[in-house]
Amino acid sequence: MKILIPTDFSGNAWQTLKYVIELMSGKDCSFTLIHTYEIPNSSSGEIISVNDQLREEAHRKLRELKSTAERSTDKNKHSFSYLAMHGDFLRVINRYLQEEEIDMIAISMSNRCYPDSLPHKGLAKKIIENAKCPVIVVPDCFEKSESTTKKKTA
Repeated sequence: MKILIPTDFSGNAWQTLKYVIELMSGKDCSFTLIHTYEIPNSSSGEIISVNDQLREEAHRKLRELKSTAERSTDKNKHSFSYLAMHGDFLRVINRYLQEEEIDMIAISMSNRCYPDSLPHKGLAKKIIENAKCPVIVVPDCFEKSESTTKKKTA
């Protein structure tokens, strides 16, 4: 199963990743962590410099996140890759979904993660509307408890 997980490196995004890793424990999964970044308006010389800095920072954080995720999962069943892509979040995600066959998307829902979002007009809603695969939305108020993660044994 191929799962796309957009991240902004927030605590909510990490909780979403942990949740999905646990949800998929014991299943063969390939997780792709994706982060988008945009260059603020500046002169052309500054844009090149800022673009390089944003890309390098995104790659560094994605490597760290990948490493942390790998330490918290079954390496025989789960593999991780990452992408840092320049551009508008929704456009990048939609383009990626058109180019790759993804079985599921897992996204955190938080106004802190996506400050432009409102519950009825949020990025998660737009992803759900455009995705041709299931989308798991983990709210920012989600806290893992024994009752939500305990597996039944008979």
